Amino acid sequence: MLDQKDLQAIAGIVDKRMEKTELMLRGEMQEMKAGLRGEMQEMKAELRGEMQEMKAELRGGMQEMKTELRGEMQEMKAELRGEMQEMKTELQGKIEEGDSKLRKEMQIMRSEIQAETKRLIEDTRDLLLDEMRRYDIQNERRFCSLEKDVTSLKQYAHLRKLETRNDELLFRLYDELRHDVTVLQAKLA
Repeated sequence: MLDQKDLQAIAGIVDKRMEKTELMLRGEMQEMKAGLRGEMQEMKAELRGEMQEMKAELRGGMQEMKTELRGEMQEMKAELRGEMQEMKTELQGKIEEGDSKLRKEMQIMRSEIQAETKRLIEDTRDLLLDEMRRYDIQNERRFCSLEKDVTSLKQYAHLRKLETRNDELLFRLYDELRHDVTVLQAKLA
């Protein structure tokens, strides 16, 4: 069996071996890192170059597309203007046609309305005249009745006035007689 010293010696050997392996692995990792960095730098440079080429191609393509689109837009504008002009002319024709039809219809309606209005006015006038005649007849009867009543009232008022004068004369006569009686009583007394 192994004693404590042997175990420590083995542990020291293992530790040294691990340190060497660790150093060796670190070195290899450093080399790998450096290699990878170099490769990445190369790839970056390649990619930048490719991107610059693609940018240039895209710019050219975009410029061509812009030019084509501008041309197409100009053509479309011209076509639209022509179509709009045609539509405008057509629409003006339809508006004028509709306007003339509308004026004719309005003239017909105006004539019909005027004729109907005249008929209604004549009907209304006839109705009003009939109603006025009827009221005249009724009012004539009433006025006759009222005239009779007024005549009766005038006669009554005249009678009443005569009665009032008679009453006044009687009161005056009574007052005079009383005065005379009072004077006679005073003389007799």
